[in-house]
Amino acid sequence: MNSENIISSLISFNPWWDGKSIPQQYDFPFERPVLEEIRGFEKIGRVVVIKGPRRTGKTTLLYQYIKGLIKSGVDPKAILFTSMDDLNLRVPLKKIIEAYLLATGQDSPPAKFYLFLDEIQFLENWSTMIKVLADQSQGLKIIVSGSSASLIAKGGESLAGRTIEKLILPFSISETIGAQERGQSQIHSWLKSSKPLKIADLKFKPEALRFKNKLLKYTSHYLEFGGFPHLFGIQDEVLWKDLLRTDIIQKAIYKDLADLYGIRNPLILEKLFLYLIESTAGIINLSSVSIQLKIARETLNQYLAYLKNAFLVIALPKYSRYPKEILKSQEKIHIIDPGFTKLVAQPNKNQVLESTTTALVLHRNQELYYWRQNYETDLVVKEDNNLIPIEVKNTARKLTISDVRGLVNFMERYQSEIGIIIYQGDPEEIKVGGSTIRLLPSWYALPMI
Repeated sequence: MNSENIISSLISFNPWWDGKSIPQQYDFPFERPVLEEIRGFEKIGRVVVIKGPRRTGKTTLLYQYIKGLIKSGVDPKAILFTSMDDLNLRVPLKKIIEAYLLATGQDSPPAKFYLFLDEIQFLENWSTMIKVLADQSQGLKIIVSGSSASLIAKGGESLAGRTIEKLILPFSISETIGAQERGQSQIHSWLKSSKPLKIADLKFKPEALRFKNKLLKYTSHYLEFGGFPHLFGIQDEVLWKDLLRTDIIQKAIYKDLADLYGIRNPLILEKLFLYLIESTAGIINLSSVSIQLKIARETLNQYLAYLKNAFLVIALPKYSRYPKEILKSQEKIHIIDPGFTKLVAQPNKNQVLESTTTALVLHRNQELYYWRQNYETDLVVKEDNNLIPIEVKNTARKLTISDVRGLVNFMERYQSEIGIIIYQGDPEEIKVGGSTIRLLPSWYALPMI
């Protein structure tokens, strides 16, 4: 690769070398709370790996990180951003560093040097090259991002013990409120101060009634359109669907996954994904799906793994005390964002509510399961070695014990002190033996998760 092409690409990605700000399209006024957590990783001294699906704002996070560094006094020429989506930059990192030094007029990298590598999965042998760079410079801070879990994990094998990972998902409801209100409103300030640190502490706070109408509005909209930030504010539903399909589904399936895994017929992969959207929150029987879609079971299993690796779907195992049973259990599949359901004819609202709840809980990086033993529990959260069952009901009617038999059975079997029901009715607490079941309205619970 011609060094002039590499330098040209680097200059376009790093306008701060010439005293300019970060690119305007990434200069978003709202910062996600996860950014502060990522900044804190610098103290740990490890390679930071930011992973997640396409169009969830990973690149924006990196640029906001860079803006904060410059604002704090870091020399702009001590910051190098690259994107492996650019064909000019899919070269050994040594060549990129050499081009960077030529572009910035330096003989060697600064003692404290920040290296940002976006879409890292497209760079072959990236982990080996990073390991060499990290060994050569104690002052080097490396932050990478990518959209494919398996390639990041595989590439990171040679960096065992040297990385710290953070999963970036579509915006949560509370983040959506912060972004739409530019983080300045009373409702956003209240959410920031009221959101519990643990799921076990999720309980109704009467002061939420002040914001009920707005919370209800945002929650209803989110359940229909989801949290991909680049689609915020698009009013034309036809355009919205087109962008969702082209920017996320087609690029993830026909570009990322097809290129990374050498898929000859990505149309089959899209067909499987659309099937999973329609059956979200369902326990998948591979033999049955294989017959319905006319896909060989081996291919189906492989393609399902690809969709999980691209973070387009979440797969929950069935909870058991015994690891072997967990491994061999059938998985419950959830889409990562409720907006995908706009692509199917008639989405089941109860399934959408359950999948949305699961995806929102996943923002907390918790260990998640479902449970089934005659009756089913929609979601089981393992938090500090405590098991918290969650049942989701798209109904406003008063529930009876028989309606939530799975949750009650789980609590009795595993001595759970707290159980949560998310539904459309009024807040309530029920005592069952020595345990508490909290019934929470979805307009309150989902933004607070």
